[in-house]
Amino acid sequence: MWAWYSVTAFRHTVDINVSLGTLNKVDPANTRRCECHDGYVGNGVQCLEKAIPPLDRCLEENGECHLVATCTDLHFQEKTAGVFHFQSPKGKYQLTYPEAEKACESEGASIATFKQLSAAQQLGFHLCTVGWLQNWTAGYPTTYPSPGCGSNHVGIVDYKQRTNQSEMWNVFCYRVEDVSCSCPYGYVGDGKFCNGNLLEVLEATPYLSVFYSMLLNYANTTDEGVEFLKFLSNETSLKTLFVPQDDSFEKNLTLSWRDLEHHVSEMDILLPYANLTIGRVLPSKIGSNLSISAAFSNCTGSTCLKVNDKVITQWDIPAFNGIIHIIKGPLKAPLVQETPDSQVTHPIITGLVAALLTLLLIVTAGAGFFWYRQQSKGFRFSHFKSEYDYDDDDFDNGGSGTTRQANPPLVSIPNPMYGDGNFFYEPFEDSCE
Repeated sequence: MWAWYSVTAFRHTVDINVSLGTLNKVDPANTRRCECHDGYVGNGVQCLEKAIPPLDRCLEENGECHLVATCTDLHFQEKTAGVFHFQSPKGKYQLTYPEAEKACESEGASIATFKQLSAAQQLGFHLCTVGWLQNWTAGYPTTYPSPGCGSNHVGIVDYKQRTNQSEMWNVFCYRVEDVSCSCPYGYVGDGKFCNGNLLEVLEATPYLSVFYSMLLNYANTTDEGVEFLKFLSNETSLKTLFVPQDDSFEKNLTLSWRDLEHHVSEMDILLPYANLTIGRVLPSKIGSNLSISAAFSNCTGSTCLKVNDKVITQWDIPAFNGIIHIIKGPLKAPLVQETPDSQVTHPIITGLVAALLTLLLIVTAGAGFFWYRQQSKGFRFSHFKSEYDYDDDDFDNGGSGTTRQANPPLVSIPNPMYGDGNFFYEPFEDSCE
């Protein structure tokens, strides 16, 4: 079958006929070399509009990803200009044109145009399989000559528009791939935004600058403030932080260190807005209560909550180590009962008083025990010297060497401590030899 074409996309216009991919000049004596014009590519017989390679969108403003996110331009990385091949699950060449349209739509794409397939071919897309193209056309791309693919033709093997609506082919689809954004470790978000720890989120949020400045001032003036900032940036525990927005601060209002630490929950869990149920009480960093209740004033939503007396206006701002809820006005910590200086006792004095009291108790106990022992002792026998008693000299008989010893009678007298029993014992008598 012969077809005649007037080719005008190259430098010299000649009439040619095409049969099975071969060229035959009308007048062999008038030989011309076919070349495509600038802006076209091809062998001169087929001139395709020169495709502009897609640019890596990540090179410009990080592909609209967050500054710390990793950007990947999938459209650029695939090197097919958004074109991909689809085959029916039933097998090769099992799609009619209407079925091909539905197949591309199921992939979030549309049937590729001839121009889109040409751009993919110029980027290196080679596939010797016929697929539907837009407007009931069909073809396939080749990037190198092959006898089995279009008789060594390089470009788009064009099957032109098909008139047989029952024909079945595969299909070439087109879609613009998205830019993929991913947050690095230490951040949370979808890549379009990446939030760090609680302090970093506060720093990056313009309408929370007043509270953030107060935290910095607290850290610059006290060691406790430094520790509190470390607590808020610590990534090993989760916190729920209530932050007043800038326009809710009264003029010249200052917050004490207790007020600042009263804005964060001591609980090591994330508490999104859905978990802030009415009646729930959270312990704050200073040990006071953060009570959740319903808000009936200054409420713009269907279900409004407040913490203590401050309405929660915005919620669930994620951070790598916690979550932030925005409130209408700063929280004030409960007052602490102060003890007068006259009632404050130095710990050393307290210790001395305690030691003296202990010593006094020991001495008292010892004296009582001694008195009890004295009272518990029985009547003791005593020796009374009577008129019958003699001194040792009286026993000396003129130095004769003999002594006379008198033993006064011993009488047992009952001990009044053990009753008045009438017990007598005979006196002991000395036996004389």
